[in-house]
Order: sequence, then structure tokens, then C-alpha cells
Amino acid sequence: MTKKQEALKNAKESWKKIVKWWKDIIRWTAKVLLWTGKSLYYLIDAWDKAIWEKIEKKQLKKWKNATWKFKQKVRDNLIKTLIAVWAVWYWGYQWWKFFLENEDKKWIEVIDNNVKWNSSETLLIPMAWFDILKWKKITTNAPLTRRYLWWDLENSWDLVIWDTLVLNSSKSLHNLWTKKIGKYWQYTTDISKLDSIDVSGWTPEKIENFRIKYPIDATYLFVVKPYVDWKEDKWKMSLKQFIAQSNKIVETLKVDTKDYDWWFEWSKKDLFNAIRDDITWECVVAYAMTELCENKENWEFNKQLFDLLLRNSGVNYLSNVPAIYDEKTSYWLYQFTEYALFDTPKDVRWASVVNKKMPKDKKLPWSVMDLKTREDQTKAAYMFALYNMKLAISKLSDNQAKALITYQKNHKEKFRDNMTQLIAMCHHMPAACSALKKWQEEWYKKDIYNYGGTHTQPYWKASKNNYEALKK
Repeated sequence: MTKKQEALKNAKESWKKIVKWWKDIIRWTAKVLLWTGKSLYYLIDAWDKAIWEKIEKKQLKKWKNATWKFKQKVRDNLIKTLIAVWAVWYWGYQWWKFFLENEDKKWIEVIDNNVKWNSSETLLIPMAWFDILKWKKITTNAPLTRRYLWWDLENSWDLVIWDTLVLNSSKSLHNLWTKKIGKYWQYTTDISKLDSIDVSGWTPEKIENFRIKYPIDATYLFVVKPYVDWKEDKWKMSLKQFIAQSNKIVETLKVDTKDYDWWFEWSKKDLFNAIRDDITWECVVAYAMTELCENKENWEFNKQLFDLLLRNSGVNYLSNVPAIYDEKTSYWLYQFTEYALFDTPKDVRWASVVNKKMPKDKKLPWSVMDLKTREDQTKAAYMFALYNMKLAISKLSDNQAKALITYQKNHKEKFRDNMTQLIAMCHHMPAACSALKKWQEEWYKKDIYNYGGTHTQPYWKASKNNYEALKK
């Protein structure tokens, strides 16, 4: 079977699923209408004339002596009111039950959907569950989003997401790297040359030399290409699952990095521990959404886009997305460069400093290129956040640290919101750690992103808004 035939077959199967889904909705709606009609009939029949006359005889005196006009209206419309209330309740219950059952099925399908990458796999995705993305026009001003959702880059017109999205994750990822390699060429500007290389016979020395000389091309060749060639698993999950699993990683790291505060004393040590204990995965992924999502206004759009990609392209897709506008070896969710993670005998940087305090069997690789799993990528992002928080706290006086501890105890949610902003600010520009001191000096009048520099305020505000969306 050729790739074209296989793609047509996959498309046909996807359409069958969509048709079946709509048939289920039509069948269910007909069923509800039928039972509603029957129920209304029996309800009206129960309130027949004889029963009402019996009630009327017993209540006649009370009705005649009543002075309030609304009682007459209640009496005249009692049956209608009861029927309407019952019908609304029944319809509401049935719709709630329908969507709850389908949500459970969708959840199970995601959990059980660990499959192999397939470079010819074209998915047809019903957009009913992604209402904010549905009918959305993705203009040429959002090139990254277009590349996530579409691979036909020859067309320059606006991409409109209809009620069904056509998605090919492998081609999408390949085109993202085509753009990066062509823009910041090292070994070649033509990704097809890298695709034609067989590294199975390369010696360790040759591999290491290629990595050192052409880090961007080597990242594609040794890290990303196996996924593009569908030789690895595609781990599909919902955003809810992704956050839950990543939070487990963060909770473990809180224990593993307990020794990374040895130089702090008194109030500064207490403040550092309060911030560390408060960091959740939502705090970190809010920044990741800002990095990967171009929409800086509609954070619910970003949330649904993340969810759609996780459910259909898989977590490994997001773990291999390159930073197209960065000339460094920068890819995956947090777009790290060697300035954020680097550990050699001559130089240890940022997250790698925290990594030194990790248990020996849990340490991260020394290079960004070797952070191949999203577990290691999550660890690196958390360690980088810790390092930046250390820098921010070191700029405070002891009295300022005490004041911040008091504020944290009395305004836990606001404090966490602002620390989320600070994590994003420092991840993008570590010098922004001075914002913590400025924020305290003005006694928390405004969100902390206002103290990090006006030229990047929209960027950090977006992280705040993405975090708000994730908390819902």
C-alpha cells in the first residue's frame, strides 16, 4: 500500500468516526424528544378534570377568601408551570448526562491512545469539543499556530478552522524544523540532506564532533528525526492529564532540591521555601504557553490549542517543537538554550547549578540537546525557576523578606499569581529578577509584571492570563 493510499484509508476511517458521532447525537435527540412527549402526555393526563375538581372543592373557600391576585394566577397556571419546570429539568438532566458520558469516553480514549508515529497519518478532528478554535481564522500574522495546525505551507491565504480540522503531526513538526534549519543554517540549509543521512554506522567520536560543530542540525538528526520517521511512541493525553502528571514531577523535585538553599539564612530562607513549596506545574506551563502560543490576548484559545495538540499530536510533538526565531539550539516547551542549562568543567550555568544539588541518580544531562523527554524538560524548567527565585531573593533586605512572608501568609493566591509572573519574566530574561524588590518596595500595588520593563510587559502579562486560564 502506498503512502497516498494509506493516507486516504486513514482519512476514510476518520470520516466514518465523525459520521457515527453525528448519528449518535441524532439518535439520542430523537430519543429525548420521544420520551419528553410521552412524559408530557402522562403528566397532563394525571392532572385531569376530575382531580382538579376535587382539589377545587377542598380549596374553594381559601381561593375565594384570598385577597392576593397572584394566587389566582398561580391557580390558573399551576399545571402549565409544573409541566414547564419538569420539562426543563428533564432536558437539562439528559444533556448533562450525554456530555458527561462523552467526556468520560473521550478521557478513556486519550488514556489508551499510545500509538506509534506515522508520517503518513492524516487525522480529521471534529472541533465540537474545541469551541473557541472552531471557525477561527488563523491569519498569516500567526505563522507558528498555522504550522502547528496545517502543513500545506505553499498556501499564503488565511487558514480557517472549520468544524473539522485536518491534521498531520509529523509533517507539521518536519516543516517547523525545515524553517529553523533553513533560517539558521549550520551543516546545511536543506533539511532533506539531513533526512537522507544514515547515522547507524557513525562512531561515537563522529557523532560528538557533529554535535559540537552543528548543534541545531544535530538536534534534529538525533533527537527529532526519530519522531518524524514514526519510530517512537506518540504519547497522547489531555491537558488535564498532562498537568497532573507534571505536578507529580514537581512534587518529587521539591524533595530532591531541598538542599538548594544552603546559603540563605533566617527570613530569606523562609521566603525561598515558601515560594518553592508554592510552585505548581501550572505556574511553569503558563510560561510555556506564552512561548509557544502567539495569541497574547485570548488565553482560553491558548489553553484549547494546547489541549488539542496534546490529545492528537501527542506530548512528544510539543517536546520537539523548535524555537524558530532563536538562532540557538532551542526547542521543546520551554525553549531552553545553553545559557539556561550548561555544565562543563569550565562553566556551570543557571539550572545546572541547581542540578548539582540533585541526587546522583536523578541528575539531568549536561546539554540542552540531551533533554529528550518531557520529564527531563520539566525538571530543567523547575530548576531554572528555582535558580531565578534565588537571584530575586538575594537582592532583598532581611526586612523585605519578612514583609513578603507576611504578605504570602495573608494573600496566598495573589502571591502565587505574582510568583507565576516572576517565573515567566525571569525565564525570558533573568535580569527581571530585580522586579521582586521593586514590587515589595511599592507594597504590591500592581501586578509584578509591571516592574520588569515596559518593552516586554505584554509578554509577561500573557503568562499571567495563561495561568488564570489553567486554574479554571
